[in-house]
Parts: sequence; structure tokens; C-alpha cells
Amino acid sequence: MKKLISYVLLAAAFALPVAYNVVNAEKAYAVEGVSIIELQDGTKLQIDGLNVYVLGLDGKLTPVSDGTHTAKDGSKIVTKNGKLS
Repeated sequence: MKKLISYVLLAAAFALPVAYNVVNAEKAYAVEGVSIIELQDGTKLQIDGLNVYVLGLDGKLTPVSDGTHTAKDGSKIVTKNGKLS
């Protein structure tokens, strides 16, 4: 959690865009600059920059479908063409 806050503060300090629009960042965690978000149905999304992937049980990444995805904390992630929108 402290690492995620550090990334967000660092991004704000250098006026870099935050990679995802999650209302409650406490539910996300950063792994080497990539964010993993768990959805209400248990699916995990990997967010890398503006690209969003479904993280399969086998570790395979598949571009996410278009739509609004609800995280476990109730925040919404809107995607189109495999990217944040």
C-alpha cells in the first residue's frame, strides 16, 4: 500500500497522468509499475499505463472487453478497445 501511495505522489509531483481511474486506490496494489485490480466477480485486471488486460489463472493476459467493470470496492473502471477510457 505504501508503495502505491508513493507512485501516486510521485506521479502528482511530476504532473504525470495516473494510470487508472479508481476511486479507492487502497484496493489496488502495484507490482513493478503495473496495477492489479480485483473485480466483484473475482476476475483480476492488470492495468499497465492505459492498457487493461484480464489476468488469467494461468498468468495469460487477454485484452479486457469494452464496458464498465466494477471493482470489489465498488469503484468503476471504464474500458474501450482494451484501454482505459
